[in-house]
Amino acid sequence: MTNVTVTGNQDNLARCHYSSLAPGASYNCRYGTHTISNADVTAGSYVPQLAVTGQSVAGNATSGTTGESVDLSASH
Repeated sequence: MTNVTVTGNQDNLARCHYSSLAPGASYNCRYGTHTISNADVTAGSYVPQLAVTGQSVAGNATSGTTGESVDLSASH
């Protein structure tokens, strides 16, 4: 069995974990959200980033991913 945790720059990721995921099994986390901040607007975009860490008796493995940039510039 593997303990899986998800970290990144989204809210509610503390709820994205699974404490006993069997090899070959999958788990969908539906809690990651992000509220656009003034800093995001000033930067003109937001880039979602996540890292998934699996922890088992054999050790740890981490896999990261970066989503596509979300353009926040206003077009008139």
